[in-house]
Amino acid sequence: MKFEINEKVLVYQGPLLYDAKISRTYDPVSQKITFYDEKKKEYIKTSPDKRFPDRYLSETVYKVHYNGWNVKWDEWVDTSRILEDSKENRIKKEELEFEVQEQARLKQEEIERQEKQKELEKGQKRSKTRLKNDHKVKGETTKVDEIVRIAGLLNSSKTDSKNLNGSTSLKRSKKRFGSTGPITDEETDINGEVVTKIKRKKTNDISLSTHYDTQNGFTHSEIQNLVPDALKIILVDDWEMITKNNKLVILSGKHTVKSVLDDFGHYLNTEFKDDLKELSILHEITESIRHCFDQCVGIFVLYRYERPQYNDLLGKGDINFSEIYDAIFLLRLLSIFPSILMLNNVEPNVIKISKAYLDIILHWLNLHREKYFEVEYENQSPWISVMHG
Repeated sequence: MKFEINEKVLVYQGPLLYDAKISRTYDPVSQKITFYDEKKKEYIKTSPDKRFPDRYLSETVYKVHYNGWNVKWDEWVDTSRILEDSKENRIKKEELEFEVQEQARLKQEEIERQEKQKELEKGQKRSKTRLKNDHKVKGETTKVDEIVRIAGLLNSSKTDSKNLNGSTSLKRSKKRFGSTGPITDEETDINGEVVTKIKRKKTNDISLSTHYDTQNGFTHSEIQNLVPDALKIILVDDWEMITKNNKLVILSGKHTVKSVLDDFGHYLNTEFKDDLKELSILHEITESIRHCFDQCVGIFVLYRYERPQYNDLLGKGDINFSEIYDAIFLLRLLSIFPSILMLNNVEPNVIKISKAYLDIILHWLNLHREKYFEVEYENQSPWISVMHG
């Protein structure tokens, strides 16, 4: 069915139908957008700009304005979401509204009460069945099972923090970190303890300076400085899109958490190939990060407006969230990872190794941010804001 400009229609937004009006049309044959110019009193045809969704370039779609809503909710929709404004469809609209209200009244409190327990039980079950090597600490029962697994892993193998901080791989002066330039190092004895400084030269205006010391935790400054400034900007923009602009990340599957960590693993194989023991530790931590994401994404990583999307995925059964969620969600987890470790009282050697690991992976992500963090968003359904507001 074709619709005309200024025609009144009903449009699906989530489970409900809303009154709307067609404001623009797009024809995939001519690849032109048509709208009516009120000042010139004529129809205007233009080419799509960069804001036009690429996924609609080969479809007939319509831009709709929802009656009584701010223009920020205007969006392009395909014909599967548009219904003719008829008496029959009006009745359907009322029926849908009643169903949603009843479901919200009967289930909302129950869902909130059971949600977290269900997440933890499913995550623990997945981790037990998938882990090939059991390095857990006996009696471990915390919510962040996979995070504490790092401590068990490193302790069971009697790994000292020098394996990363003082290793030959990190200290090779000719070794390159991606395309950022050579690494140089120096060691200084302070009160009988060795402090290793790893300095990376600036290239393309990217600073890769880090400092690992022997203290037993992350300082506030270290937590802030672990994340490169460019990635902080991405995180802030992401926060504003979700919480201020009422958007949701489109789970495109292009660069999932798993695929990004796999790419990082390939980088590690090249960069640390001369130190197999160190490489094994880095791979183990990477695998733990992935398992941690699968188990804890619903607890630590999501904003509340993203929970309906998460609940929909949860209802599909035993799935790996790292194979569905995009790279921006991994960045969210890594940015709070130091705080999670500290809250769970992991041992000092794990803290030290975590500093080295986070510095490596965050700066690698920073170098490849244009590849992994081209995030696409879509409008949240308005009923989500109402139910969670």
